[in-house]
Formats: sequence, structure tokens, C-alpha cells
Amino acid sequence: MDILNNVVLLIRRTRPTTAPIDARTNIYTDLGFNSLAFMELLTRVEEEYGFEFAITEMEPCLVVGALVSVVKERARHDQERVVQQGYPG
Repeated sequence: MDILNNVVLLIRRTRPTTAPIDARTNIYTDLGFNSLAFMELLTRVEEEYGFEFAITEMEPCLVVGALVSVVKERARHDQERVVQQGYPG
């Protein structure tokens, strides 16, 4: 499953909705998330992908595409770090 589809699945698990979700969807205004639901979503993403969001990364993640971009960047960075440290991956 690609990252966008997986993030959409995590969004729907956090706050069930039948609304269409794509990269342009605003998690607050389009899906009705509040701050508690948003933090729950970020926690699910952190658990799924094995990293913690920096405070500065959180606000841009209000749009699904930005959230996906952060996850992709963190995954790429983590993979590069593993390769540089000489671990198989």
C-alpha cells in the first residue's frame, strides 16, 4: 500500500468519514478534525512509520498532501541513515 492510501486509512480510523480524501484535503476544515483528533492521527502515523513528529512539522500536516510529504521525507531520511551506518536495508 502506498503512503497516501495508508495515511487515508489512518485518517478514516481516527475519525470515520465517507468524505472524499485526497492530497488537497484539509484535515480540520474538510474532515472536521479538532486538535485532539489531529494529535491522535499524528500518533497513529508515528506508530505506523516509527518516527516522532517535530513540533515544527505538525502545523503543515493539516493538509493531507503535506502529511504524506513529511512521512515520505522521514522514511527516505531514515533509510539513508541506515545505509550510511552500514546496516542492511
